[in-house]
Amino acid sequence: MGNPVSADLHNNKGLKLANEGRFEEALKEFEIALRLRPGNADYHNNRGKMLSSLRRAEDALEEYDRALQLKRDHPDYLNNRGLALTDLRLLDDAIKSFDKAIRIRPAAPEYHYNKGLALAALKKFEVAAREFGEAVWLKPSAPDYHKMRGLALVGLARFDDAIAEFDGAIMLRPERPDYHYEKGLALAATNRYAEAVQEFEEALRHDPDNSDCRNNDGLALASIGQLERALSQFDEAINLNRRDPEYHDNKGNVLVDLKRDEEAVGSFDEAIKLSPKNPVYHNNKGVALNHLKRFEEAASEHETAVKLLPTEPEYHNNLGNAQTGMKKFRDAIRCHDEAIRLDPANPSYYNSRGIAYAGLREFGEALKDQDKALSMDPEDASFHEQRGMALAGLKRFDEAIKEFDKALELDPNRSEYRSNRGLALSEMRLFGEESKAHAALMKVAADADDTEAQSSAGAVLPAEPLTSGHPDEPKKDGGGEVAAPSDGESNPRSDGANEGEDEAGQPETDGVTPKPLPGDEPEAGSHSIVRPREHLNEWLVKEFDQPAKENSAADLAKWLEAGGFSHERDGGKGVGGRGGRSRITSKKQLEEWLENRGAQKPPAPLPEPPVEDEKLSPDEHLRAAILLILRILNQADENETAEERGLEVNEVRRRLLRKMGNETPSNVTAILEGLVKDGLATHMEMTYSWHRKRSTKRRYRISPAGKTILVRAIRETDRII
Repeated sequence: MGNPVSADLHNNKGLKLANEGRFEEALKEFEIALRLRPGNADYHNNRGKMLSSLRRAEDALEEYDRALQLKRDHPDYLNNRGLALTDLRLLDDAIKSFDKAIRIRPAAPEYHYNKGLALAALKKFEVAAREFGEAVWLKPSAPDYHKMRGLALVGLARFDDAIAEFDGAIMLRPERPDYHYEKGLALAATNRYAEAVQEFEEALRHDPDNSDCRNNDGLALASIGQLERALSQFDEAINLNRRDPEYHDNKGNVLVDLKRDEEAVGSFDEAIKLSPKNPVYHNNKGVALNHLKRFEEAASEHETAVKLLPTEPEYHNNLGNAQTGMKKFRDAIRCHDEAIRLDPANPSYYNSRGIAYAGLREFGEALKDQDKALSMDPEDASFHEQRGMALAGLKRFDEAIKEFDKALELDPNRSEYRSNRGLALSEMRLFGEESKAHAALMKVAADADDTEAQSSAGAVLPAEPLTSGHPDEPKKDGGGEVAAPSDGESNPRSDGANEGEDEAGQPETDGVTPKPLPGDEPEAGSHSIVRPREHLNEWLVKEFDQPAKENSAADLAKWLEAGGFSHERDGGKGVGGRGGRSRITSKKQLEEWLENRGAQKPPAPLPEPPVEDEKLSPDEHLRAAILLILRILNQADENETAEERGLEVNEVRRRLLRKMGNETPSNVTAILEGLVKDGLATHMEMTYSWHRKRSTKRRYRISPAGKTILVRAIRETDRII
């Protein structure tokens, strides 16, 4: 036996080196001590700890076993043995070793903590949370115990409890970035994205090179509509780690939301290059290509996704959408059939199949699918629109109009819904009703300077009719009346096929459907309907009794702008030229259009929008407070696009609470929807990705009419300022 004093000196020196993190040197000292005193259990235990620190778990396990042979059932040795077994992924044996240690010394918090780690690795989160809770109870000042209990609670989807544990860890060690990061993930899991962003950015303040944190911050920012900031975070994450395909995929999804689909395709290509067997990336690339109307390429990507994961219904549905874009409607229907077989509870798949049936002019089948979709989700505006298209295809125009009305009630800012309703009305020869529909847009476009609102709410002006005489002269039939458009000219279409063509894209030759004018046919996937320009002329004549020449083009421009008309050219040969759809976006354009065409104008004096009572009711004060919140947001950053602005209900509620305290109502959602219904606010559905899953959030903005009533409220009282 060696000198025990000398052995202790080497053991103590090893402990000091271990505390300094000099594990190799410490190991040598413990080995010298063991040569001097090979029967000392503590020296074997200390050597095992150094081997564990050097990731030599098997050698460490042998040392702990030797120590236990010398000191049977020593709880520290049993605990350390359990840690070595955990490193070797022998988790059941590790738990047994921890249980023995706990039976001997039940008040040791680290034993419960280590057992919790092994249980969590086995995804036994319930018992893991109990063990971490016991550790917290025995030693509440240990922040890692709080963190690990929080992670176990996340595994149980008890996110609020998890957030409380992360808060406990942060209170003890606020400078630890991992605590803020884990709290941010838990907040994001409960859709509290704005708070999640705060935690992620606090974590990044302490650890700016954490690429995962930047990626998740980008996801949270995208979920609250701050797409440009999200894009910046994904770029930073990619700069830190270009080898993670998820970062490129998330960047691509945000670019799609920003309508920068060409760039998005490049990002998805990078993701595919890094992980070519991941079907998600092929599917997302296909979606972007579909937006670019590159349908054949989109179909190829969706086919690849289907081959890689044939059990995912979304991939079959998206492949069907691409086939519809190529007018391969039968192939599209087969794809949608498979999507429905795999997931019969998804209403979007029935809607997509209904569009394909409409492309074949099988409107009865289309109507059945739209009925099925609406039975599952009656609040989806697009489903009502598509049902209206199917009904219009069956010439049941009165029912179609009701569906378009419902679509507009749910989403008042979609101009194609107004356009389709207008054509259904014109098919019924209800021009007076059509004019009332146009006049109803005055609320939405009350601010004559807000061209964006006028454009989004604008009605489609009539398209150029095919005539043999003067282009301004309405086409007549034998009775001298304006001839109704034939079925092929204006039948509402939901499939994107050119009017007057069969499924293969060939002109119909039955003598009923004339070939449409250039630019009048909808693009594939478009649901806008174009009315012949002759209908506008007839409407103007019917609406006013005397000749219109007494009014200037500027007067008519002012009146129509107040009614929400807008103007855009899709392929015409200049203002007033033949072909293309017409929307008026400015007085100057309308004046030029009218002067070139010599259109009739309504008589003076022009009708003015009604002036409402200047007094506000108490309920209007509350509505105005919410409008003010939305207005402040709209002015917050003029560099943002319209799609990037808007608030979710929870954010409106929080801001209202700060403004009005205990007076905050519980029915904020109902108030917001009431504002939308009255034309004082608008909402939009924004789709974002989170952990490869896409979700849709409704966000609210103030409308031009809302700005008007807000000015009145501010003039009357400063209560909401």
